[in-house]
Amino acid sequence: MAEYKIQLETVKHLLSEYYIYAILVLFWIAAAGFIPGFISLYNIATLIIVCAPLALVSLGQNMSIITGGIDLSVGAVVSLATAIASNLMEINVGLAILVVILAGLAIGAFNGFGVTKLRIDPFIVTLGSMGIGSGIALYIRPHPGGYIAPEFINVILYKHEIFGVLFPVGSFIILLVTVVIGELILMKRNFGRMVYAVGGNETYARMLGVPINKVKLLVYVISGVVSAIAGLYVAALMNAGDASVGDPYVINSIIAVTLGGTPITGGSGRFVNTVGAALVVSTIDRILNQLGVNIWWSWIIKGILLALIIAISTKVIRR
Repeated sequence: MAEYKIQLETVKHLLSEYYIYAILVLFWIAAAGFIPGFISLYNIATLIIVCAPLALVSLGQNMSIITGGIDLSVGAVVSLATAIASNLMEINVGLAILVVILAGLAIGAFNGFGVTKLRIDPFIVTLGSMGIGSGIALYIRPHPGGYIAPEFINVILYKHEIFGVLFPVGSFIILLVTVVIGELILMKRNFGRMVYAVGGNETYARMLGVPINKVKLLVYVISGVVSAIAGLYVAALMNAGDASVGDPYVINSIIAVTLGGTPITGGSGRFVNTVGAALVVSTIDRILNQLGVNIWWSWIIKGILLALIIAISTKVIRR
């Protein structure tokens, strides 16, 4: 009897800790009820391909929100990365990757400087950098197109046949590495503890000697860099550059972070649950796509979902 109670408590703990994965399973079971063959290796492969860049963007967004901020520039960085890559890869692949990462770092540093040194609200400064990034991307790539090196695409989107389905090995590795790095940074390293401290109580963190400004600056720099890497992935996926392709990543990353259990006020949250929520968001898109529903419904549903998540989490925090 005692062993049964211990096992029951263990199950309850796992469900409360990783509830988002239970929600993901329920989504898939429900979808399988009205979409024949929804639970298949092909759909899982598609989900991994779509979720990989969202997980990368959500890593930076997660850190930003944990510190009590937000990064609205992530989508613009993704778009700018595709625009730069599609222009420079014809010259040199390595140069294109370097410039893309430096561009993401520059926007992240701009955000961090505005938040820490100029004391501008994160919402305002990242909104401004979103406009700057989108404008530069549109100037570089006014129309979708350009050149993405085939060898780069083959590496990033490497696939291997499994049970008759081309499984996205490259995308899976990117997703897995993102999860591992995110968890290591936030849960196993001193920097991660400082990130939580800043979001939990900035005044108390300062009294403990936490370098508040340095932590925030690094958080926004990381957000800019991982969003740029996500943009490189998206460029390979599209085989082109597009100045507006990153727009959905702003709302999708915020939904993934908040649905994954990180309150909009910051201070807590696990990245592994954020990735689970990113899989849920990708699943919603996949379900609507297979049902042939207009893409505008996706935006409406996500907008309602985001409002509900924030309203519920705010109410819980107040209690």
